[in-house]
Amino acid sequence: MSDRYDNKYPSVTEIIPKPEFYCTPEQLEAARNEGIDIHADIKLFLDTGDTFDIPHIETFKRFMAENEKTLGALLIYEKALTSDKLQFNGRPDLVFEKGIVDIKRSMGNPKLLALQTAGYNLLCRDLKIVSTKKWYILVINGENYTFKNVFNSQAAQIFLSLLARRRIDIAIENYFKTV
Repeated sequence: MSDRYDNKYPSVTEIIPKPEFYCTPEQLEAARNEGIDIHADIKLFLDTGDTFDIPHIETFKRFMAENEKTLGALLIYEKALTSDKLQFNGRPDLVFEKGIVDIKRSMGNPKLLALQTAGYNLLCRDLKIVSTKKWYILVINGENYTFKNVFNSQAAQIFLSLLARRRIDIAIENYFKTV
């Protein structure tokens, strides 16, 4: 497993529908940068074990301790995964023995969240890392966190259908481009 995607394949987030929300481009960019920073801070904590007294990392450390039995050992984090068999990429935030955890700024639409974590689970299953029905969303808000299982029994099949639809749309587009 490398730290880079295979660029010939789409990513999980390119396959699933985009969430609908309304904000200014500046607000969207600020939220994107905040998310990048939070993920980088968590990766740094997982790499070093040091919270650097950052409040949301202290909360994440507490989350890890409080949910150790529920999740089991951490197997991979922030790792680019590619399935040549399924032909897509993904970068799950946290993959444990007993569950997959995606870190978000807010809870969002559970059906979209289930599609995203289903994609990560499909990758992990194909690469023989883990296969689970425990697909969690973690939202850290200051000293508190929300931790919710968003597993949906239909999500994996819907994700694969979205992947197939994407391939069909590309094939149709390419068909009409040729003379």
